[in-house]
Amino acid sequence: MTKLRAPVSFERALVRIADHLGWDGCAAVVSQRRGKTVAVRTVTNWSEPDTSAMISLEDAFALELAYRRAGGEGSPFADCFVSRIKAEQHSSVSTAEELTRRVAKQIKEGGEANSAVVLALAPNATDADLALARRELEESIEAQQSTLALLTGGTGPDGSKPEHAPHGGAN
Repeated sequence: MTKLRAPVSFERALVRIADHLGWDGCAAVVSQRRGKTVAVRTVTNWSEPDTSAMISLEDAFALELAYRRAGGEGSPFADCFVSRIKAEQHSSVSTAEELTRRVAKQIKEGGEANSAVVLALAPNATDADLALARRELEESIEAQQSTLALLTGGTGPDGSKPEHAPHGGAN
């Protein structure tokens, strides 16, 4: 059964790396870094959102490097870390103008992602098409998270919360 994981989470980043290296490969990388055998189950537990097990920064760093050396696209853990920090930073800035700007970016990024995915589904799609689709989807998710952060807790410089997006008229 496929477990649901937040799209920009350390658990999802690990699954992305394991999809490329394999779970045995991930355990081997961590075992080599630690100088002792680490069970595959230990590594898979780190990808489980319903367990308390968490990957260490050093293990994540080692896996990220191995993933990139093996031809993996992007930097799953680094991208997740940056996206989550940005989402937290966005929670401190909020205005109707900012919300409008973020929604516009979200729409743009979503359209680009949808277009790239359609092209990647074509029978003659290349690895580059698939990589572009993944990157565009990640950018779309980041834009959505930015908007969500603003809507779920962001405040403006004056401490106000955006209750309504600007719509050019009365409520």
